[in-house]
Amino acid sequence: MRTQSIDPPYVDDEIRAVDEWLSRACEALLSFFNPGAGVFWRDNQEKQNNDPGKSPTSTLRAFVALNAYLNAASEDDLAPSELASRALAATRAVAEQFLTEKPSREEVRKSGTNEFNVFTDAQILIAVSLLPSLQRRFASSSPSLQMNPANAIADADSIATEIGGVLKDHAGATLAYQASGDDLPHDFITLYAVRGLDAIKSFSKNADLNTIIQQRLRKDVLSQLGFHAAGISSRFDPSELAFVITLLNRMPTPDTPRLTDAAVKVIIDAQTTSGAWPQARLVSYSDKRILHIASFEVALALSYLVRIQPAQDKAGWCEVLLKTFGATFRLIKSSYREVQGAAGWPNDHARSEKLVESWTTAMVLAFLSQYRDLLLSVRQESILAKYHARHPKVIPTVPWPDMTAMLREPEWINSDCLSYISDPSKDGTLVKALQAHFLDPIRKSWIAKPEAASLILYGPPGTRKTTLVNSIAEALGWPCVTISPPHFLRHHGLEGFETAAAEIFEDLFRLRRVVVFFDECEDFFKKRQDEQKLESRTIGAFITAGMLPSRLRKKGILIPETVRFGAWSSVESTTCRC
Repeated sequence: MRTQSIDPPYVDDEIRAVDEWLSRACEALLSFFNPGAGVFWRDNQEKQNNDPGKSPTSTLRAFVALNAYLNAASEDDLAPSELASRALAATRAVAEQFLTEKPSREEVRKSGTNEFNVFTDAQILIAVSLLPSLQRRFASSSPSLQMNPANAIADADSIATEIGGVLKDHAGATLAYQASGDDLPHDFITLYAVRGLDAIKSFSKNADLNTIIQQRLRKDVLSQLGFHAAGISSRFDPSELAFVITLLNRMPTPDTPRLTDAAVKVIIDAQTTSGAWPQARLVSYSDKRILHIASFEVALALSYLVRIQPAQDKAGWCEVLLKTFGATFRLIKSSYREVQGAAGWPNDHARSEKLVESWTTAMVLAFLSQYRDLLLSVRQESILAKYHARHPKVIPTVPWPDMTAMLREPEWINSDCLSYISDPSKDGTLVKALQAHFLDPIRKSWIAKPEAASLILYGPPGTRKTTLVNSIAEALGWPCVTISPPHFLRHHGLEGFETAAAEIFEDLFRLRRVVVFFDECEDFFKKRQDEQKLESRTIGAFITAGMLPSRLRKKGILIPETVRFGAWSSVESTTCRC
C-alpha cells in the first residue's frame, strides 16, 4: 500500500489540538466520578438521580482510560497540576475501593442490567494488570496506596479461565457466558476478551486457543471482503471487519499482510464524511440490554491495529490511517456535549440528544491518547530517518504495544549489553555508575523516564566511547541519533550555522526515548571568552549553552553539569532522554 508522507507542520498542529482535547476529555470523564463510592456513574441521568453507581464496565473503562491519559500527561507535562491530581486521585479511589477490596463480589462483576458478562470481566483483567504500575506510581506518596493487588490478581485467574472457555467453545466471544442460540460470537467482544487475557499473560499459554480463533478470523475476513466485492451491503459490516482484522494481526497467518491491505482500504472507504461508520451488527445479550457499537470503538480498534504492525510497516500504516483518525477527531470535536451537570460524548448510534455517557467518554479519551501517540510516532520516525538513526534490534515481548507499561517485566532493561564494553575505571566503576544513575531509574519509572539526562565522556580516539553509547541504546532498546559537525554546517557552512543549530535542537525536542550522541562536537560547546572578538571566533565557538533553547534544557535534553568517570580527557557527550 503506497502512501504519501504527512506534512510535518500538520502533525505538529494536530498534536497541539489533540493535547487540548485530551485535557477536555479528562475533565469530562471526571465529571462522572462518584468519589464516595470510588466508581463512575454510567451517564448524566444516573448522576442526576444520584444513583449508587453500580456500573462496573463504565468504571473499569474510565479507570483504564485515565491511566493512559496520565501516562501521556506525565511524559510531556500536558495536564495542569490540578487536573492531573484529580485524575490520579480518581484512579487511586477506583483501585482502593472498587478493584482490590473484594473483586469477586457480585457488585463488582455485574450491574443490574447485564449480570456477569465476558466484556466486563475482560475489562477487569485489563484494569487489574495496571495495579502494579499504579503501586509504583504511588510508591513515594503519603499516605501510601491502600490496596492488595494479590486479591485482585488471584480472582483474575479464575475470570480468565471462564473467558478462555467461552473463546474455545465459540472460536470467539459472546457477551453472555451462557449465550442463547441466537447469540453468535461478536469480535468487538472477542477483541477485548483477548486483550484481557493478554493483559494477565494468559492467552499465549494456550496455543490451541490461538489456532481455533485464528482460522475463524481468517474465514470471516475473506467473507467480509467477498460481501463487499459482490456489493452485498446487507452483509458487509466495516465495523465488524475492523475488529476482525485487528485480531487477525494479533495471531497472524501467512497471508495476513495481504488481507490487511484489502480490509483497511474498504474500512476507510466506508467511513462517512462526518467521521462516523455505519451502524455495526448489534451485540446481542439474550433478553437483556442490547449493545450498540459506537464509531469511536471502530477507530480505537484501528489504532490498536496500527500499533501491532511490524516495525518496517508501521510508518506507512500510520500515514494511511492518520487521515481516518483525523476524521474521527473531527467527529469528537463536533459531538462533545455539556448536559445536566455532566460533559462528554454520547454513543453516535444509540443515544438521545440529552444523554452523555462515561463509557463513551472514556472511549474517546482512550482514542485521543492513542491518536496522539501515533502522531508522535510518525513525527519521530521522520526525524530519526533525517539523522540516519541507529535502531537497536528489539524483539517485541508485548502483544499490544499500548500495554507495554503494564506488561513490562521488572528487569526489562538488557544490562548484559554493558558487559561488552571495556571499563577503564577501577573495579568497574563506570558500568556501575551507568547502571545506578541512568538505567535503574529508567527501569523503575512507570513511564520509563530517566532522572539523569546527560553525561560527558572523556577519552582519546579508540577508547570505545561510541561503543559505550551504542551499548546504552541497546540496553534500553532505544534508537541512537548521532549529531556531528557536518549537521551544523549543512546549511551553506558558516552562514547557515545558527539556522542549522536551531533546527537540530528543535528536532531533538520532538524526540522521546532516544539516546542522542554529540560526536566530535566539543568545540561547539566551549565557553566563549567575553573579550573574544567576533571576527576571531572559530566556527566551533558559535554554539554555547546560552544558545540552547531553554525548554530543551528544562526537558533534560542537555544539561551543563559534567559527570566524570575515570581520567578520560577530551570531551564528547551523550544524552539519554525519554
